[in-house]
Amino acid sequence: MKTVHGKTQIFPYVIHRIYNRVPGQVIDYGVQLINAPIVWKETRGEGVKVAVLDTGVDIAHPDLAPNIKGGYNFLDRNDNYADNHGHGTHVTGIIAGTDNGVGVVGVAPRTDIYALKVLDENGEGSESHVIEAIDWAVDNRVQVLNLSFGSQKPNGKLRSVIEKATQAGIVFVAAAGNDATKTVSLDSIDYPARWSDLVITVAAVDRNIKRAPFSSQGPELYLAAPGVDILSTYPRNRYVRLSGTSMAAPHISGAVALILAAARKKSIPNVKPSDVRKVLVKNAIQLGDHNDYGYGFFRF
Repeated sequence: MKTVHGKTQIFPYVIHRIYNRVPGQVIDYGVQLINAPIVWKETRGEGVKVAVLDTGVDIAHPDLAPNIKGGYNFLDRNDNYADNHGHGTHVTGIIAGTDNGVGVVGVAPRTDIYALKVLDENGEGSESHVIEAIDWAVDNRVQVLNLSFGSQKPNGKLRSVIEKATQAGIVFVAAAGNDATKTVSLDSIDYPARWSDLVITVAAVDRNIKRAPFSSQGPELYLAAPGVDILSTYPRNRYVRLSGTSMAAPHISGAVALILAAARKKSIPNVKPSDVRKVLVKNAIQLGDHNDYGYGFFRF
């Protein structure tokens, strides 16, 4: 999503194809490229809380329902966080699509998902809703927040609440933006992704691990992840292939969930956001210019 004058909206993205069903069960190329299935031998994200700030989620989707543990609708001030747009459902499936024999499998297929609905059926919302959602995440001891929104100008209140949540132990993962073709500047990354001291900023690459032409560039980039032609869940029990940095970020959010779950299983106490960053960078494969790929392509 993108923030303009106090309002938020989804980054423009590409819809390639919508499917009523997929044959059997699919582990999409992005999940395989980051080697998530290797980690599944140890953990699948059990016990880790991930919040998706987006358009909500299809709570009845068979690939998502087992992992959805709660949420809130900050637009209407109620517990109906159903997705009437589609973006949030797709992002959620990348993170935590269930390994149930049908559909798609996410990066962390047993992690707990909390859908924080901050965007409406048009993919639009308010920065104030985002701030409230982050406060909710702190109060409810969420460990990972996936953010796919941005603004060309910083918002002091938003930065402050992210700082507070980071100090509370929350790991933030943010899409860099899809603005590379809209500017001659080599720094087209939007806020909050530009706050690379607070969030893990994610660029998009294709199945050949080449930078997506739309993926925003700049020195604030932290990692690159699959974000082109990504198959995931869609409302009304459907599936869709989408492209955007909004699709790259949840690959990293899922990876963070696996890292935290593995640490929990090994009884490693007090894992901080800075510790998670070190693990991510250690597993990053350098690809080229930092402005294009950050520290590189993440792979377990």
